[in-house]
Amino acid sequence: MPRDVLSLLLFSFAILWTASVEMAVAETPPAAKPDPVLEEMKPCETGADPAARAVACTQLITGGTLRGKALGAAYVFRGKAQAQRREMKAAILDFSEALKVDPQATDALYNRGAAYALMGQTNSALADFAHLLDLAPNDADTLFYRALIYVNQGKTEAAVKDLSAVLGQRPDDAISRLQRAGLLIALGRNEDAISDLNALLKKEPTALDALYNRGRAEMLKGDNAAAADDFETVMQSRSNNPYAALRLTITRGKAGNGKMDMAPLDAAAKAYPPEQWPLPIVAFYQGNLSEADLVAAARVRDAAATANLVAETQYYLGQWALLQDDRKAARRHFEAAVASKAGAGNLEFIDAGLELKRLK
Repeated sequence: MPRDVLSLLLFSFAILWTASVEMAVAETPPAAKPDPVLEEMKPCETGADPAARAVACTQLITGGTLRGKALGAAYVFRGKAQAQRREMKAAILDFSEALKVDPQATDALYNRGAAYALMGQTNSALADFAHLLDLAPNDADTLFYRALIYVNQGKTEAAVKDLSAVLGQRPDDAISRLQRAGLLIALGRNEDAISDLNALLKKEPTALDALYNRGRAEMLKGDNAAAADDFETVMQSRSNNPYAALRLTITRGKAGNGKMDMAPLDAAAKAYPPEQWPLPIVAFYQGNLSEADLVAAARVRDAAATANLVAETQYYLGQWALLQDDRKAARRHFEAAVASKAGAGNLEFIDAGLELKRLK
């Protein structure tokens, strides 16, 4: 199925229709004659400048020479150019015009659905993807992007189902497998998540995302020694990764009955200015910043950013309380992290909720 730069991960676009060439009966087929429609379409279809492509498409559309699917394709190409220019409303209008010409044009449906998703109009996006899946059942790309919408809507089980369908067709799709592993962690299915991450690491043993998330899953199931090994491996590749340093310190402390090794935090602290996030959390763990000052540092002007920083702050304060064997304080901090209403992709927000369930 054709894909476009409009998709959430900017996949490449391929035209639906091609020129038909009659082949003479001969030992060596003659060269195909150039299709004048395809030749005329090239400035509209290709080129680095989306504004120039939009103009070329407009000239073709208004010129009156195109009919049927060729006209629909011109609308799709112009919609693609408009999307690259961040003119999403204009792009949606063009994809809609293409669908008037050919209601079953899967490329127009896919790209309009993606444009709706990028504009936050998720119900319209889901409607287009549902129609597309009626026309092309089990299309892997459509299922993948629908899963991402479900994630943003908090429909984690539905997202896992779609990603599982994708992996049924494309078992080597590393992005889908990593996404599914993260969702399985959020559902508390740590063993299933670890299985997915093991499959990724079997192919690429130094994949840092897979190692970090396997460490998260092991940490959540209480296997702190295994988690520490994974975070240490991450640190070997990225010695200045402050999040891996924090989790390595926490898991080593839990595995060692509270004995703290600050070396990873010291390495991370040397790499960044002290005010750069999450260095204030590192400074708190090092004893260089008070809890009150850390909480204050998480408060910034942007509300969404503040929610994410508060979730991280309260999560790591909760972990610090666990290291001090203060379960009551840990619950209070994890509850505050959950109450922050951080973004669905904030790992500390997710893990705080899961840690809270474990404590209860």
